[in-house]
Amino acid sequence: LCADLAAGPLPLPDGSVDGVVSDHTFEHIKYEHWPRLLAEFHRVLKVGALLRVAVPDYHAPGAVRLAFWDDAERRLQATRDGHHALTNFVDMRPILDASPFAVYWLHYFDGSRLDRPPRPDDDLPFVRVPVDYARGFVKRTLDHPGNNVTSVVVDLIKVA
Repeated sequence: LCADLAAGPLPLPDGSVDGVVSDHTFEHIKYEHWPRLLAEFHRVLKVGALLRVAVPDYHAPGAVRLAFWDDAERRLQATRDGHHALTNFVDMRPILDASPFAVYWLHYFDGSRLDRPPRPDDDLPFVRVPVDYARGFVKRTLDHPGNNVTSVVVDLIKVA
């Protein structure tokens, strides 16, 4: 299904979808639009269904963190890659916690102990809960050999 959610609701009946996997798409949407997007996914999913979200982890070690500190790098992320949200656990958590889903965090660098965005050399703990890929495959994780890209991976379950 290809649909422009900015144009209106998904052309699907309530409670008709068994599951959704969003692999590196939410970062292309500004955080301010996420609540409406999440509500729409909640509307179309069946009770018990999974919405799996994987996005780049801007708290991962190295140069990607420069986007928080360097205006030129931030602009580059937006123009070259179309990333409008510098996705990370700290910024995503309040949005997802306010959603109507049960939230299960699977992979992320935890920058919650900092009172500022992480610098490239900050050592942050990596949380890694096993992912059941049979429920929805995401490619960009450390679980796959040869992949050095780290994603925030979170499962959202419709409970009611």
